[in-house]
Amino acid sequence: MQGWKNYYGKYGRAELKHVLSYLNAKLARWAKRKYKRLKTKSQAIRWVIGYQQREPKLFVHWSFT
Repeated sequence: MQGWKNYYGKYGRAELKHVLSYLNAKLARWAKRKYKRLKTKSQAIRWVIGYQQREPKLFVHWSFT
């Protein structure tokens, strides 16, 4: 993951942002399937963002933002 950050951070920050957003979207999709109380995609995304703020070192890609 560190290699992606170094490469895309140097040559294409927009691409790095897309990759990180994709990973967060996958996490939100997983959370929506796992936790039935997250009924919509936007609820799941808010859950991921909230978790990212509470535990910023939980996933490696969260330290890049």
